Amino acid sequence: MSEPDPFEMPEKLPPQLRSSTLSHASPIRRVSYEEPQSSTLNPFGRDTKNANPTWLRGMLDYDKKQGTWSILYSSNPDPRDPHGGFLTLASHANLAKCRVGEVILAEGAIDASKTDARGKSVYVLDNVTPLTQ
Repeated sequence: MSEPDPFEMPEKLPPQLRSSTLSHASPIRRVSYEEPQSSTLNPFGRDTKNANPTWLRGMLDYDKKQGTWSILYSSNPDPRDPHGGFLTLASHANLAKCRVGEVILAEGAIDASKTDARGKSVYVLDNVTPLTQ
């Protein structure tokens, strides 16, 4: 006789397992590597649905020596992320409204034909929105 499948719900449950909560169980949902897991805003995130992310959320930094803005979009980068959670941002008028250390939403795309001082691809911005006050 074969053993019962441990993942299959038995037709008749023992009395101690009969509960209305079982019929109202929440479905398991898939989450992305960077999706916030609480009600507070995770300052880091990226578009994981596209190889070339259409948005990044992270902390803004400014390199005075190079005169460039950058975004840290992951404090714990996915090992598959070729940029390691960090990208230099192309110049955009809205960056003048931002501050170093501020969390922003950057919308745009990586342009491999444009590189920073380290030879890394640059994120070309369509829009920048400050998310912290």
